[in-house]
Amino acid sequence: MRTLHYFKGGRNPRWHPIKKTGMLQMFQTDLKIFLRRKKNEIFKNRQSKSTQYSTQLWIRMLQEFLDVKNLPKVDDLTDLQLQDALQDFYPSIQKKDASDMKTTTLKAGRAALNRHFKQSRGVDIISDPLFMPANEMFKRVTVWNKQNGLGVVEHKKVIPKQDMQKLESYFGQVVTTLLDPKNL
Repeated sequence: MRTLHYFKGGRNPRWHPIKKTGMLQMFQTDLKIFLRRKKNEIFKNRQSKSTQYSTQLWIRMLQEFLDVKNLPKVDDLTDLQLQDALQDFYPSIQKKDASDMKTTTLKAGRAALNRHFKQSRGVDIISDPLFMPANEMFKRVTVWNKQNGLGVVEHKKVIPKQDMQKLESYFGQVVTTLLDPKNL
């Protein structure tokens, strides 16, 4: 019969044999707690820090809007109340200097709100038919923004042909060098 071991840190970190049934149960309990914590940590860090920050920022903006309107907290709203609130929220979104936000920023904000509501209550505010009036308002706001110059996408300059050829030759050399069996 094989003896189970557990690792104990401290001054003399080493593996110790598990001798008693009580120790085995303690080890199994500790392992379950460790695995649960690790699972929660992995689930929590599923999104990057900037994505988490963006989601929190847009939820905070929506909550401030609800506070001004004397409506319940974001997570206390029913789906119908949320739909009505979003329908009023989308046209009211502005920067701190009271200017309107660009269309791309609004789309990123709606995606952040959607992420939050999918995680917290399993509701998709973009594709759920209940939220169609709010999405129609969002669409009208983005069209209005585009008509007023806030939907323009700024493109980078085109890379000149000579520079593209340099890049292609460089990356072509790198790829052939990496694929060469002698270099593996």
